[in-house]
Amino acid sequence: MEATTLQRFCGIALGLGAVLIAAYSIAFSLLFPVESLVRDLRPIVSQPAWIALGLTAFVAVLLMMIGLGGVYSRLARSSGLLGLVGFLAIELAYLLQAAKVTWEVCVYPMLARNAGAASLLVGRAMMKDPGVATFRLVAMLSILVGVVLFSLAIALSRTFPWLAGLLIFAGAVTYGVGPMVSIALAHVGILVLAMGCLILARRLLQLAPA
Repeated sequence: MEATTLQRFCGIALGLGAVLIAAYSIAFSLLFPVESLVRDLRPIVSQPAWIALGLTAFVAVLLMMIGLGGVYSRLARSSGLLGLVGFLAIELAYLLQAAKVTWEVCVYPMLARNAGAASLLVGRAMMKDPGVATFRLVAMLSILVGVVLFSLAIALSRTFPWLAGLLIFAGAVTYGVGPMVSIALAHVGILVLAMGCLILARRLLQLAPA
């Protein structure tokens, strides 16, 4: 496959992933009250909408991982170690997010159906487990490190608009720290991140002429 064809494919994947993750965020905020998510997940995790939105987010994350590979292919020569470390960290962050979504789609409904385990979904009890807490900390740190470095590489490059780097930085950091303040704030971060990815996708398609 020629490089331009591959980059065009990555641009399409990134744009589609951004649209899907934005649709997920909007639909999630409209369908599920924030208070219920914090207080008790049991009544909602078995709903078809919960599973459908989780699968949407899963596909979106995978598409964005592919798309960012195309972005890095354009930055690799000029961004040096900064871009490489940032790209690897942000890909790790997305991989961990995909793993987290599999919990939400497969494990949470199973816990809700099991009378002995359902209490783990009340008051975010499961999040207090040391293993889960460590996983979430590593995921948050990988988001912060990857986004800071990769966004900086984008902003400093002459290949992509600096605004894309700024939006991805602001969106990912807001998503990473948002749950400590408000779940709603985390979803705002997703929308901002999606806007930055759409700008990258458009530019990537422009750089790969037909």
